[in-house]
Amino acid sequence: MIPTEEQIRSSWEGSSNVRVSICCTTYNHEAYIEETLKGFLVQSTQFPFEIIVHDDASTDKTLSILYKYKNIYPELINLIVQDENQYSQGKKIARDFVWSEAKGDYIALCEGDDYWVCKQKLQKQFNALESNKTIDLCFHDHFNLDTSGKITPSLIHSNRKNHTLEVKEILMADGSFMSTASLMIRTKSLLNMPEWFSSTPVSDFFIQVVCSLKGALYLPERMSVYRAFAPNSWTSTFRSMSPSELKNYYDSLDHSLEDLNNFLGVSYSKEVNYRRFMLCMSAMKNSLFALKLISLLSYLPRSIYYLIKYLRE
Repeated sequence: MIPTEEQIRSSWEGSSNVRVSICCTTYNHEAYIEETLKGFLVQSTQFPFEIIVHDDASTDKTLSILYKYKNIYPELINLIVQDENQYSQGKKIARDFVWSEAKGDYIALCEGDDYWVCKQKLQKQFNALESNKTIDLCFHDHFNLDTSGKITPSLIHSNRKNHTLEVKEILMADGSFMSTASLMIRTKSLLNMPEWFSSTPVSDFFIQVVCSLKGALYLPERMSVYRAFAPNSWTSTFRSMSPSELKNYYDSLDHSLEDLNNFLGVSYSKEVNYRRFMLCMSAMKNSLFALKLISLLSYLPRSIYYLIKYLRE
């Protein structure tokens, strides 16, 4: 049963100031967005929170569903609607349109095709960050949902306990290390992302690294669900790329890793070189699958170069 707006507010204690802003970006998610919204609305917290949803000019029924919930929860939901698709114009949706609207001290992220499955998710992450004032990011374990509807526990963090991770551990992983729907981050940290972040082809990995420079709090509870290969998701878009689009993507991502390396300094160059080596290996694998020998050979010397740099440091 989803609580009413009045019932949600009744559990809030103390100040009326918003402490957590739930930020959700959506595009053509009519099959998923209602479940996503319900995961927000059942959150049981002792503090005020708000829900900010950005719709990037959806062409399906996503917007009508959003308006339905906005009418039921007018004070809780802040709806940002675009007349023209901004992603296709190269905009960073969350950074350019959503984060600046957040009133809370913390931002909890969730895309419109993922959802939360724990009513205490926000409270648990809020408590963790309030108890660790020097750390900017908290994340938790999650479930995976495949296209057949099967839900399975993620194996990325098998047997990992409550733990504070150093940024080097995150650099050695990739963007899937932290599910986006598991992230709660101090708002000031997200608003202070470096300028080169605007040109990154994907956001997740760079948010995770930059916001974890003081460490990242991990909670072992599985409190969200990631939809693998959902239509209009990044994984779905990636799989549909042409060979030329893939090359542009890999080259752009490698350039962003260079920007990250310059930003972090020599203390983390070993880990960044490992990440660049793994990127080249991924590019070579995809070139092989697409039978693009020239493309494969173009990444070979680069992969060797980064591997040597990684091993020497």
